[in-house]
Amino acid sequence: MPVAALARVRALRLLGRFEEAVAGVNRLILRAPRSPGLFVERGRVLYAMGASDRALEDCDAALSLEPGNLEALLAQGDMLFALERPAAAEASYTRAIAAAPENPLGYINRGVARDEQGRFAEAITDFGRAIELAPGSATAYANRGVSRSQTGDMAGMCADYQRACALGACRRLDDARLMGYCGQPR
Repeated sequence: MPVAALARVRALRLLGRFEEAVAGVNRLILRAPRSPGLFVERGRVLYAMGASDRALEDCDAALSLEPGNLEALLAQGDMLFALERPAAAEASYTRAIAAAPENPLGYINRGVARDEQGRFAEAITDFGRAIELAPGSATAYANRGVSRSQTGDMAGMCADYQRACALGACRRLDDARLMGYCGQPR
């Protein structure tokens, strides 16, 4: 698959030129019909266009070609979560974790899906695993802080927000301070 052509498709998607992006990826699929990444990319474009059912079909097509394709599983989970289907998203992220257990993004995303379902202890565990794999992940610390706040662990929340801030993501800590938690506002 020509890398430059795929980069062009991605650029068109990011620019909002969806019809051109779909046409470009369709040409690539004709040349490489067994490439899961092309179906994932077309799915991303279709999702951005608002064609979520077709986008999910492309994720399914990618997974039929390669059942453990991490990119397809994460994209599918992201789409399902955005469609307010956190349990289905969680299932995709669980499959992503099975396919790549050392990838922290699967744990972070599954943690967010579990948090959305009110399963805070499981979410905290997922964020903790992501932190073990990527100790510099401000996102994992910030999200674990959110889940901890839902369980009433305000000290844990503040500790996680402070760690996220030390890693460059201070918004949650600033918000918590403004609400009277975690010390005084800066």
